[in-house]
Amino acid sequence: MKIVILVLLSLVLVGAHVIDNKKVDKTRDDNGEWWRSGVFYQIYPRSFMDSDDTSEGDLRGIINKLEHLKELGVTGAWLNPIFKSPMKDGGYDIADFTKIHERFGTNEDLEELFAKAKELGLRILLDLVPNHTSDQHEWFQKSVRRETGFENFYVWKNCTVENGTNIITEYPNNWFRIDAINHMFETEGFPDEEYIDEDGDTTHYDNLNHTHTRDLDESYEVIFKWRKLFEDYATENGIEKIFMMTEAYADIDKQIKWYGTEEQPGSHMPFNFALISNLDRYSTAQDFQDAVHAWYSRLPSFGEANWVLGNHDRPRIGYRYGEDRHESLAMMTMLLPGINVVYYGEEILMTDNRDITWEETDDPNACQTNETVFQLYTRDPVRTPFQWDNTTHAGFSNAEKTWLPVHKNYLEVNLKAQKEAEKSTFKFYKHLLSLRKQDIFRYGEFRSMAINSQVFAFVRKYESENPVVVFINLGDRAVLSVRSILRTDEIPPNAIGRILAAVHTSSYDIDDFLNPDQFVLDKHEAIAIQIEEQVLTTTTQTLTTTTSSSASTLAFSFLLTISAIFLILF
Repeated sequence: MKIVILVLLSLVLVGAHVIDNKKVDKTRDDNGEWWRSGVFYQIYPRSFMDSDDTSEGDLRGIINKLEHLKELGVTGAWLNPIFKSPMKDGGYDIADFTKIHERFGTNEDLEELFAKAKELGLRILLDLVPNHTSDQHEWFQKSVRRETGFENFYVWKNCTVENGTNIITEYPNNWFRIDAINHMFETEGFPDEEYIDEDGDTTHYDNLNHTHTRDLDESYEVIFKWRKLFEDYATENGIEKIFMMTEAYADIDKQIKWYGTEEQPGSHMPFNFALISNLDRYSTAQDFQDAVHAWYSRLPSFGEANWVLGNHDRPRIGYRYGEDRHESLAMMTMLLPGINVVYYGEEILMTDNRDITWEETDDPNACQTNETVFQLYTRDPVRTPFQWDNTTHAGFSNAEKTWLPVHKNYLEVNLKAQKEAEKSTFKFYKHLLSLRKQDIFRYGEFRSMAINSQVFAFVRKYESENPVVVFINLGDRAVLSVRSILRTDEIPPNAIGRILAAVHTSSYDIDDFLNPDQFVLDKHEAIAIQIEEQVLTTTTQTLTTTTSSSASTLAFSFLLTISAIFLILF
């Protein structure tokens, strides 16, 4: 153990905004709701592991690497679409919902994946795309032929496209997906949508008010029916409850509506995209607190919050927030109450591969553009192969070439190197996932604070356990904590703070002690401290100073003027 000696410096509490929140009911676990407080690992199957040297990932590769998920400590894995498909949009254009695409393996491989995951105590979630099919699907082919009973499986209209033919040769920019379920129904009669700005671009979709084509009540009713179907199926077959995630990019009130009611429940987890869509590296602590409060203040009593920092459609965390904030934001989302989703590679700090050329591009969104602008539309940079080690193609494949090029930083950024390092992003994530299994993080109440423009903090409390305070410095300057941000009942006069977690670049180590009233928080740093009421004695101390360069500089600037109020813990 070591005690950090710090100089007492003053941090002005500017506009601190404190929000209290209720605790979680522990009895929920008695209802078989295994997903509560879970962490789900999103796998993009083409990029996880290639088992047969075809240049693309497959189910066998996932089976072979399930131990990685077990070691990391996640609840289960969510796989992007793996069903039979012509692959015109990454597998979301499904031709057969009952068969695995040969690119990924066989139905037997999927069964083996289920069995292996069960053996390891992991759950597997599959992506269901119910709103549309490929034009190669049996139903579509029968509907084209106007076979009895299938005439209205799809919406048909006699028309021609601009080139004068009745054959569509180009695929649309965006297919409907599970995340577009709010588009499934439209107002009867298909009235025109009104312009948001009549003087604006009257040909652009974003300039239309989509009250007739999005978020209609019928879309919600579909989810309510599916929830009942899943629950009835689980009960009738004597299996554990089936968990349903839904994706819909909409305003927060419409997103919350997917939870349904206690009498008519809907989605277990409507995706919360606030940290992906609404915030970035320029957001303030108040912006983060507002985003957290916006979800919790609307969350129904039976619902579970969720936090997502990245996915297969948006730039990775480092690209949006800056790589130095990656671990700090991970700590925030992992230690807040609720479900967490980790996009593959986040646990080793994988970053966007922005060196992919036009010739190497695979994403149909980008391929429909041109060499000049494709990078504005491509999602390929966030879908590159997982970086397992520093061997050829980062250990992903032995093929001559991979379906997307591996990021050139794989020699340094890879799982093997991070496992061998004393401190690393992987070890940081693994530690966080272990911590969040404690009762205080699963069931404890929390209270959030925007201390100033750059420090967001929250307190977790549970029954008689010592409270935990999490500090996230989002800014580019070091700051110091003072007691005024915390209630006296949370930090008694003789309390000390024990480090529970810190970003791996921090000068603090796990189980270090510090004075919770005054400590340096370096730029982009995050720490979690547990408040312990005890008096330290000189016989048990190892005294050290912080090694943070910015903290040392900041402390030294005050040294001559406030030397009389040094606070040293002994």
